[in-house]
Amino acid sequence: MRVLKVWLAALALVILVVFALVTYLKVVKEPNIRDPEFVQGRAEEFLAVASGDLFPSDVYTLVELKGPAGSEKDWLLLTIARFNPNWTPGTGAGGLIAIGRLEKGGWRFLLPTNSEFDSWLEQLPATLLSDKLKRSFQTASSYPEELSSAMPLLASSPQFSNQEVELYLPYPEKRGYKITTLPGDGDHLEKWNAYYALDFDMPQGADIAASAGGEVIAIKDDSQKGGCSEAYKDDANYVVIKIAPNQTIRYMHIAYRSATSAGLKLHDKVEVGQIIGRADSSGWACGAHLHIVLEKLCGNRVCDSLPLDFVEFGQGDPRYGKEYVSQNKSPEKRLAEAEKRRKEQERAEIEQITDAVEKFHTIYSCYRVKDCDESSLIRSWITDGLFAEMFESFCLFCPSKADTATEISEELLPFTAPKTEQTTVRSKEVWELEIRGKKRTDYTVVAHFLVKGNGVWKVDGWEIECGYVIDEDGDIIHKEHLEGCLWQPPEESTSGSTQ
Repeated sequence: MRVLKVWLAALALVILVVFALVTYLKVVKEPNIRDPEFVQGRAEEFLAVASGDLFPSDVYTLVELKGPAGSEKDWLLLTIARFNPNWTPGTGAGGLIAIGRLEKGGWRFLLPTNSEFDSWLEQLPATLLSDKLKRSFQTASSYPEELSSAMPLLASSPQFSNQEVELYLPYPEKRGYKITTLPGDGDHLEKWNAYYALDFDMPQGADIAASAGGEVIAIKDDSQKGGCSEAYKDDANYVVIKIAPNQTIRYMHIAYRSATSAGLKLHDKVEVGQIIGRADSSGWACGAHLHIVLEKLCGNRVCDSLPLDFVEFGQGDPRYGKEYVSQNKSPEKRLAEAEKRRKEQERAEIEQITDAVEKFHTIYSCYRVKDCDESSLIRSWITDGLFAEMFESFCLFCPSKADTATEISEELLPFTAPKTEQTTVRSKEVWELEIRGKKRTDYTVVAHFLVKGNGVWKVDGWEIECGYVIDEDGDIIHKEHLEGCLWQPPEESTSGSTQ
C-alpha cells in the first residue's frame, strides 16, 4: 500500500513537471502580442498588404506607431507617409492614419475608407488622438465665427454669378507639376469634404496663383508647424477664396506668412492668376505640396467638395504621372493682352468703316452720272434703305446728273472706333464732274452716316457739310458754310453764288 502511494505521488509530480514544461514552452513559443516589436511587425505586415490596394506604384512608410500601453493597451494609432520617385524632389503628399485594435487574441487594422472606421475613431483613447483632432477627421469644416455675419453679404455680392466659373491650374503660366493625390485617394475622403481635392507636387517656395477670381474669406498663415504626423492636422496654413455664391477654393499647406507677403488681407478682391502665397508643408504634410479643393457651401459651413475641372485638363484628366502645364496668366499679362485685343478690335472697326466709305464712293460715282447702270453695283455695300433712296425713289432736290463723275482725291478725317452701332465719319473730297459739256471741280467736306448690322458697317446716308465749287476757268461758282470749313478757296478766285 505504501509502495502504491509512493508511485502515485511520483506520477503526480511527473504530470506537474510536464504541465509546467508545456506551459513554459507555450509562453516561449507565443510572444506577448502587446510587445512593441511584435506590434510593429504586425502593423508593417498590414501596411504591406493594404498598400497594394491603394497605390501600387507608391511607397508607403510607417512613420509613427502609438500604443499599446497603459489605458490604450488594446489600441494602436498608425501614421503613414506616401511617396513616389516620380514626384518633384523635396515634395510629398498628405499623410494617412490607420487604427489598430486587439480582437480575439490578434491585431486588426482599419484605414479611414472602412465603414467601421468612424466607430473605432470614437472609441480610440484620447491619449492616442485628442478629441479635437478626432472631430477634424469626422466633421465638416466651417469658417471662423467672426466671418458668420459677413457670409450672407458675400453670397449676395454683385460680382458673383450663378454661371460656371472658369478654373485655371493653381500656379503661374508655363510652369508644370504632377498630381500626387487624386479624388478619393489618400486622405481625400468624401466624409471629410475633401473627396475631389487634388494634391500637386509643388516644391517649397513655389508660387501659388489663384485659379479663379473672388473674395478672400479666410486666411491662416501664422503656423510654422508641420510634419508627417496627424498631430499637425490643425496647423496647416491656408487661403480660402469665394469664387461663386456657394463655392470656395481652399489652398492648403502654404508657407508661413506667404499670403501676407503677397499682400493678401481678409475680404480682398483677388484676380485669377494673382499670386496668393507659396507652397510648403505646413500642417499634416509628408513633404511640400499644394492641396487644393473646390468646396460647396451650405450657409456658413462646407458641406461637400466639387470636381476641379481646370481649363488645362483634357479627356481622361486628372491622372497620375502627367505633368500639367499651366495657362494661368498673371493679372498684368491678362490686362496687357486685353488691351492688345481692344486695340486690334478698334483697328479692325476703323478698317471696316474706312472700307465701307470707299465702297460707298464707288456707288456714289455711279449715282452722280446720267447713264449709271445700278444693276452692276453691289447692293449690299450700303444699306437697303440708302440704295432705294439713291436709285429707286424720285428726288426733286437731288443734284444734277453729270455726264461723268470722277473722284480726284479723298482724305478720311481721323476718327476713333465707335462704342455704339452708329457713327459719323467725315472726309475731305475732290470731285471732277462734266455737266452738259462744262467741267467743274467740287471741294467738299462730307459727313457719312454709318450703321452696323450683323457685325458689318455700312453707309446709311451722307451730307455735304461745307465746301465750294469752281469752274474750268477757276472761278468760284458755288460755296457753302465756308466759315471754319477745312476747304478754303484761293484768294484770287472770283466769288460766285453762295448758299
